[in-house]
Amino acid sequence: MPAILLTALALAAHLLGDARGREPLRRAGKIAASAGFVWAALSAEALAAGRAGHLLVTALLTAALGDALLLSSSARAFLAGLAAFLGAHLLLTATFLTAAGSSLPLAGIGLLTAVGVVIAGISLRVLRPHLPPDMVLPVHLYALAITAMVGASG
Repeated sequence: MPAILLTALALAAHLLGDARGREPLRRAGKIAASAGFVWAALSAEALAAGRAGHLLVTALLTAALGDALLLSSSARAFLAGLAAFLGAHLLLTATFLTAAGSSLPLAGIGLLTAVGVVIAGISLRVLRPHLPPDMVLPVHLYALAITAMVGASG
């Protein structure tokens, strides 16, 4: 429970810092919330869950790295953050595929994947005109990774 409380308080600090233009509070809140997610997984003994647990913790650590990188305003850090989140989504996909059993029948997983494809397609169609040319491929890869993760989560 302390990990969830830390995460909630850190999120509140991040949002308050963002709303009030207090950059140090926003940054500290974001980093602390990311740490809270990792702590929550470790507190839940995710590592005891075998390979899926290890993948989950690695995914959360990779996402925390992405959060830290996205605190920078440089384009290079943005791309590195995007790559970190891409890696986190791929690790989460592997986590879902490794975890025992699915809560959905195969038809449900197919439907979930189809919905993800439609949402990704619409999102990319809206975003594409606003993307700089060098961001088209990374954004499309990111959307593909999220769609795969949604399909595997069933």
